[in-house]
Amino acid sequence: VRSNTLGAVGFLGDSRRMNVAITRACKHVAVVCDSSTICHNTFLARLLRHIRYFGRVKHAEPGSFGGSGLGMDPMLPSIS
Repeated sequence: VRSNTLGAVGFLGDSRRMNVAITRACKHVAVVCDSSTICHNTFLARLLRHIRYFGRVKHAEPGSFGGSGLGMDPMLPSIS
C-alpha cells in the first residue's frame, strides 16, 4: 500500500486478510507502514494502537531506509 492523502489501504482494508497475515507468524511479526495512511481504516488503526501498547515501534524518516545507507532511490514508479 502506498502512502496517500486519501487513506486508501486497498486489500489491506479486509480485516480477514490482515488477521491471517498476522496470526500465521510463529515468532515475529514486523509491520512496516505509514501510520498517517493506515489510521484511516478502523481495523488497522486498532492494530497500530495494539502494537504501540504491547510491541515495539521504531520510527524512520521518509526516504531514509532506517539509516541503512543503501544509496538506492526508494521511490516506486507511478501507476497511471
